[in-house]
Amino acid sequence: MRPALFMEESDVAKSLTEKVTRSEVAKAAGTSVAVVSYAINNGPRPVADATRQRVLAAIQATGYRPNAAAHALASGNTKTFGLVVANISNPFVASMAHVLLQ
Repeated sequence: MRPALFMEESDVAKSLTEKVTRSEVAKAAGTSVAVVSYAINNGPRPVADATRQRVLAAIQATGYRPNAAAHALASGNTKTFGLVVANISNPFVASMAHVLLQ
């Protein structure tokens, strides 16, 4: 039986057109979804270096990218802020907006 990291062409094509899930990464790495999460987030439980390398290789092979919206919903923190101003052409407001972007 071939290791899961060797994907069929149809799986590669799928990974280019659809979002890859942690479940698919876990299947490719031969681990559980929880282990994939621990490897990505560095905890809360330790992951053996060999397992972490398998997970990272599976992430690379599948093209997995974490979903920022899902992370924001789960953590309750978007790490964004909003600025509502009456007139951005006001030099003071414009400079304040510029400083906030830094």
